[in-house]
Amino acid sequence: MYMDESEIHYDPQRALHYANQISTPRLVGTEQEQTIGQQIASCLESFGYKVEPQPFRFSDASSVVLAVEILATQVLIGITLWLHSLGSPAQTVSALFLFLLIALTGPVNRAVQEGSLAPAPGGQDPSWRGLFTRLGKRYQASNYWARLRGPAPEPGGTQLILVAHYDTKSQAMPLVVRIALFVIGIGGSALFAALVLASSFYAPLAVAAQIVGVLSILAGIPLWFLNLGNTSPGAIDDASGVGVVLHLAEALSSHTEACRQLGLSILITSAEELSTMGAVAFVRQNGPQLRQQAKTGRMYVLNFDGPGANGKLYWVGKEPARERVAGPSLLFLARQACKDLDLVLGRFVLPGALFDHIPFSNLGLDAGSLIAIGRDSLKVHTRQDTPDRLNVRGFDQAGQVALHIMRRLVALPGTSQAAPCQDFEKSEVYKADTVLRFLRDQIHLTPNKALAIGLGLGLVDLMIAHSYGLWYSHTGVIGALQDPPYLLTIFVILPLFLRTYVWMPDGLACIFQSLPANHLILDRDMPTYRNNVRLMLGRFNHSWFVITLLIAILLQVLVVIGNASYPDTYNTTLSARLVFFRIPYGLLGLYAATAVVVSSILNGDWSQLTRDIEPQIHPMHPDMAAGYGAFTHCIINMLGIFVGIATFFFTKALFQPATDRVTFQPVYNWGIIISTILYLIVGFIVFLYIPTGAARRAIQQAKRKQLEMLAEEYNAEQQELLEMVHHRSLSVPEAQQAQAMKAQIERLKLLNEAISLVENVPSSPINRKTVQRFGLSYLSIYLSTLVYNFLRAYLSDTTAMQFKALMEQASLSEILRGLLRVLFTGQL
Repeated sequence: MYMDESEIHYDPQRALHYANQISTPRLVGTEQEQTIGQQIASCLESFGYKVEPQPFRFSDASSVVLAVEILATQVLIGITLWLHSLGSPAQTVSALFLFLLIALTGPVNRAVQEGSLAPAPGGQDPSWRGLFTRLGKRYQASNYWARLRGPAPEPGGTQLILVAHYDTKSQAMPLVVRIALFVIGIGGSALFAALVLASSFYAPLAVAAQIVGVLSILAGIPLWFLNLGNTSPGAIDDASGVGVVLHLAEALSSHTEACRQLGLSILITSAEELSTMGAVAFVRQNGPQLRQQAKTGRMYVLNFDGPGANGKLYWVGKEPARERVAGPSLLFLARQACKDLDLVLGRFVLPGALFDHIPFSNLGLDAGSLIAIGRDSLKVHTRQDTPDRLNVRGFDQAGQVALHIMRRLVALPGTSQAAPCQDFEKSEVYKADTVLRFLRDQIHLTPNKALAIGLGLGLVDLMIAHSYGLWYSHTGVIGALQDPPYLLTIFVILPLFLRTYVWMPDGLACIFQSLPANHLILDRDMPTYRNNVRLMLGRFNHSWFVITLLIAILLQVLVVIGNASYPDTYNTTLSARLVFFRIPYGLLGLYAATAVVVSSILNGDWSQLTRDIEPQIHPMHPDMAAGYGAFTHCIINMLGIFVGIATFFFTKALFQPATDRVTFQPVYNWGIIISTILYLIVGFIVFLYIPTGAARRAIQQAKRKQLEMLAEEYNAEQQELLEMVHHRSLSVPEAQQAQAMKAQIERLKLLNEAISLVENVPSSPINRKTVQRFGLSYLSIYLSTLVYNFLRAYLSDTTAMQFKALMEQASLSEILRGLLRVLFTGQL
């Protein structure tokens, strides 16, 4: 279907008229706010929409927590300045905590938003949320969700939600001043922490760090006293957004088929000015429905916030990951619309700024906001945000862009239904793991980000070592750069543990979804398969989470005890860095590895997944594993845990401390040799062979059954050909009989090719490439050590002179033995 927006009469003056009607102070919880909300609902009903009020209750805990975060940042800056004045190396640790606080501000604020929302009547929330509902002032408000009366939208189609908020607030501090103070406070704090860390390498930066630190503290003081008033008429913010949405709803109300194709709905929210609590409440109440729509079709959320100013149009929001959307992104459509209309669409990015599209984006939906920024935008949240500030240009460009977006959405072809086993959320894989829920859902940590953060923390730890003066050994303490086990731990073991742990849900979900997607499960077996998936998802429950956490704590205690008996090194010296950074970080890494291992043990060989079903194979699947390549992909990524664990034991067994360094000086005995061989064998069985057991059996079973069916069909066709040869009919022309026999021979050839194709299907998803990667993982355990020893020998003047003499005087065999000694001991 094609929608011609020229047939839809959009009048920007009409949208401006609606904005003027509601431009009056309407703070959340006031009588004016309730009256305006009901007025908007009545207006939508008059257009023919069915309006559903969705009341919600919440507390303003976000404001309280924000003040605490500002105070905590200032305290950390003050402590760091004090430690710097004392010349204490602990200043790097406090600077690291400052970085951590800034990084966690977003996730913490999202958690507070969720927690400050009161449960629906009859509902029950986790006990920790009760704390936030009691913080700050309590409010009650309502969202209004409207759909045009008539046939329901097509399943698997498009759904578009137009959003605007109708509440206002006023603040004594001008908007520009608030933004400047937040930028100086947050950006200055991060810059201060970076300068403190860098000053250990370049001392003059310490002066700049002190100046930036003091400015950041001063900038944060006025932010303690952000008041909330009800004197702003809120014409631009956001009566103009409501005006655009209302008139779009009015203009589209007579085009019922287009609205049905769009799955159009209108959402007018409240409490946007209080941490977007209206949108948060809507997402919590309707989240499952929205996620289901995003799975089976296309889901878009377009928010209008302050579009009525006389200024340039801007887009606020991130482009979603490609795999999350079933069609063009909303940002792409907005850019194309602006290109058609000869408008310039800017990108507005202000860290910490809140818009109603953000809760939808956090849910994984394609959402964004259209705003206009001009001179009058500076008047928002003041009593000067009056109707005379509104300009018809802003209403026109916002409305026309929206209509162009709708036209392109209607023209999109229908989407196919989701894969048969995509009716579970990936979050169900780790629903019992509180740590992983926080990392993935609150911080939005990805596997590659986890790896990068792990490596970054290693670099930060080296900076801390430099501030302690312990890059190299002195005063009886072995330095960081002369301790290979420490370097392997922070740059290999812990990053691999974190990366694999964060990746694990992706791998498990890929296995669950790939079998139906690759047509390896018959339709009649899908109910059983879904039940099998549910049973496997429930294996790692809350009890196993507690057990895993206790195991990780026990392992961390054993590591600390073991390090206590080790010679003094930077990594084991009692300091603020050890207590506040190394032990917590090490505990996280050990928990990550333990969780992956426990989950792998609980899944075993995945036999539960194919229980009571008849598995199939896909002989021509590009994964070269008959469609079971997800198992191979999973175990290859799990090798990170294998390499990390192997490296840990390898360094503990084969590195020996010397007076000023830790070197690779193994005592080669039969115990070490046998243990190494056993570990390699056990590693192959545990990390490669067992996890693919169910896939091997499924492939072999399906392969055997298909070969039997093909053999029966081949024998039947062959028998029919013999009948044709031996019992020729006189009543059928000779040419016709010859043609029939030729066709029969072709069928036999095709069956023979099919049999050959099935016979060549590998009986296991473990292919040569997988074995090669597994073998390389063995070598990687030793490679870093050999490189370290070679570099240490290369940088040593004494070893260089010895090697020069060796090259000039020794035989070839002696030179080779010398090279091996350099690789394995770091010296000739």
